[in-house]
This record gives sequence, C-alpha cells and structure tokens, in this order.
Amino acid sequence: MTIIPLQAKLVVNPDAPLVEFVRDSYLPWLATLNVKTAGNKDWRTRENILRDMGKLLAVYLKRPAVVRDLNVETIAPFLDWWQRLAPFKASVPVKREVRKLLRFVTYVPDGRAKGSGSVTRPLSDAPDTLWGICCSEYFRKRQKIRSDQTRRQYRTALADFREFLGRDGLLADLDEDNLVMFVKHLEAKQLPPDGRKMSPATINERVARLVSLWNWLARRRRIYEFPEFDRLRVPRRNPKAWKPEELARLFAACRLEPGQVVQGINAADWWFSINSAIYDCAERIGAVLQARWAWYDEATGLLELPAETRKGNTADMLHPFHQDTQAVLARMRQAGHALIWPWPYSSATLYKGCKRICKRAGLPYDRWKSGFHKLRRTTATFLQMRGVDAGMVLGHSDPRVTRDSYLDRSQLVQRRVCDVLPRPQELIDGIALLPAAEKPLLRLEHKPAKG
Repeated sequence: MTIIPLQAKLVVNPDAPLVEFVRDSYLPWLATLNVKTAGNKDWRTRENILRDMGKLLAVYLKRPAVVRDLNVETIAPFLDWWQRLAPFKASVPVKREVRKLLRFVTYVPDGRAKGSGSVTRPLSDAPDTLWGICCSEYFRKRQKIRSDQTRRQYRTALADFREFLGRDGLLADLDEDNLVMFVKHLEAKQLPPDGRKMSPATINERVARLVSLWNWLARRRRIYEFPEFDRLRVPRRNPKAWKPEELARLFAACRLEPGQVVQGINAADWWFSINSAIYDCAERIGAVLQARWAWYDEATGLLELPAETRKGNTADMLHPFHQDTQAVLARMRQAGHALIWPWPYSSATLYKGCKRICKRAGLPYDRWKSGFHKLRRTTATFLQMRGVDAGMVLGHSDPRVTRDSYLDRSQLVQRRVCDVLPRPQELIDGIALLPAAEKPLLRLEHKPAKG
C-alpha cells in the first residue's frame, strides 16, 4: 500500500483503512516537515484528535472508515454530528486538524481533485453540455470575460447546477422552473466545514452566471426564451471602519512584527509600510502588491499604478504617500527587489499575518470585515468626516457605492432625526400658552346610544 502526500500529485489508495493511513503516512509526513515535533504537547493533541476522529467516523458510518471517506461531502455532516454529540471536543482545533488531513489527500477515488482545502468538482466539457459550451464558445466570444477568476466563477456556478440536477447541465435544463428550484437548493445547501448556509449575495452571484449564459444563448437563438429572475433581497449592512484608537493599536502592532518577509526587508517595515500605504491612498491590496519601484518617484513620494493592476482596468491612479510612509520605503528600497512589497507566499499566509497582527493589537479580525479593505473604508470615512469627497478619491463613478459600501455611518457626524423634530412636550406647552379663545376644542361630546 502506497499513500502519497499532496506535494507528489499522485492518487492515494482509496480502500486503505483510515487508521493505518493516518499512522503510517500522514503523521510521518508531518514529522518530516518539522510541524510540531513528535512527542510534545501539540503533537499528542493532534494524535488524540485524529484517533478520536477515526473511531467516531466508524461509528457515524456504521462501518470501518477508509481513505475513500476523506471528502467534504462525508466529513462536513460528520463534524456536525460530532458537534452535537460532544460540543466541547468538536471545536476549532478539531476542524483545523480535519482540514489539514483533507488537504493532505491529493485525489479522492471518484477523480475530484483536491487542493487548498476545497474540492474541484468534475464537469464534462462535451459539446452538448453547458460547461462545454462555455469552454468552446462562450468564454472565447464574450468580450467581458477576460480573467481566470471570472471563468472559475462560471465553473463554480455550473458545478452547483450539476449538483442540483444530479448530472451535467444541458441546454434543455435552462428553464424558469429549474432556476427557481436551483435557488431553493442553494438556500438549503450547507457549506463545509462548519455547515454554514450560503449568503443571499453569493446565491445571486451564482445564479447570475447562469442567467448571463442563458441570455447569451437566447440572443443567438440557441434558446427561444429569455430568463426572468428576481434576485434575492440582500440585507444592507453598515460598513465598518477602524476608529482612531484602533488604528493606532494596529500600526503599533505592525512595528512589533519579528523576522523578515524576504531577504533584506524586515517584517515590521513590510507590514507597517503596506498598511500605511493603503491608509494613505485607499487602494486595494491586489493593486498595491503589484506595485514596482519603477513606478515610484522617491523625490516626490508619488506612486503611479497602471490601470492594468487595478480593478476594472479603467484608469491609472497617482497616489501620494505621507512622509512617514516614504521613510520606511526608503529603507526597503535598499534590498534591491523589483516589487515594492514582495510577497513570496500564498494569499492565505498573507491574511494569516494580518490576523496575527490584529490579535496582537487586541482587535477583532474577520478576513472580509477586518482585513486590508477595512483600511480603505477607514480612509473613506475619515475623508468624508473632514469634508472631502471620498468617492472621488476612491475612484467611484456612483456616489451610492461609496455611501453603501465604504462609509461607516456610526462615525460620521450627522444630524439626528430626534434632534430636529419638535418634542411632544413642547407642543403641549405651546397649546397651554394660547388664549382661551384660540385654544383648540379638546373635549369630546358624548352622544347617547340609539334606542
């Protein structure tokens, strides 16, 4: 029996007992990576978690667990069952170890590739399937589809549609009844590993991919009806920005980051400067990570980001940096890298570093609410508070985008409705001051009942 780790990109033995797989392949592989030395407390905790998981998985499946069972469709409901059975044992460390074990397996037996903790679900590229039409015609002839990320979003939507139908989608499956039932399927779907439900915004995005493909086919008379789809209502939340005291703690925590990111650049300088740069210019993290020294004028402190690096690829942007940011960049430039902020690791590692700094600063962290984009919202909110049009600085063509997605209304000084309206007691006092002849008749006359 040969079990191959993720880096080897080979297929595992699907019928191997899970206990032997963990003991003979997974744990020795972790030891070779020096991930928590064998014998210490953390290593014993991992062994106990995996041993308990193997035993309970056999109870849950009512048969001995094998490697074939290491897939999200089996593990996600199992973790829910384990959580109900023992709430204190099926905690965050347990789910973390299970995700690591899932990532270790390269391919599950039915051929679905696994990587980065997610499952790439199979889709047929036959000419009569929807995915085949996308690959052969739609992506090539639709001008707006240019990035790999957009193609992946279409693939994800069609994989969900395949999961709903139980087979690959065809042209005949594009009808309004299927669309409505597909939405209900997505609303009821539980996402791994914690079984959370899909948000209305995500459901709208998935269905919008199908609707876009459907419209394109209908315009070419491949389908004789155009789709009619009512989007789900998405609750509009108040955007959250850092408060001044929270921002101070964040930058102070950046200065305490130990080690180096790359050769010649201290982690403290790297994290302080990139957060300071985003705070100065309110640019997105994706564009900032592509910034090169060739685009930066050290004499004036101006960074010119080409349109190709920015969202939408619509316009170049010229960003001035504060003197504090320029001073740190001057030290970093001596390392001789082409990129201003070189990051040789994955995006997951980047956000783990962001989470680590927020934890050191005593700040709450959520990747979508407390990451780099929160600095962009902070800059927009502070600008608006000081009378500057934040939408113009952020490059928004519609002020509603700035108002709905970037301005923290809890920090903006606004006139409260209750302070503008006259109070009831004031109205009563005003009536009491009127002469008797001008006072309104407040007495109600009693009319006797008929009969």
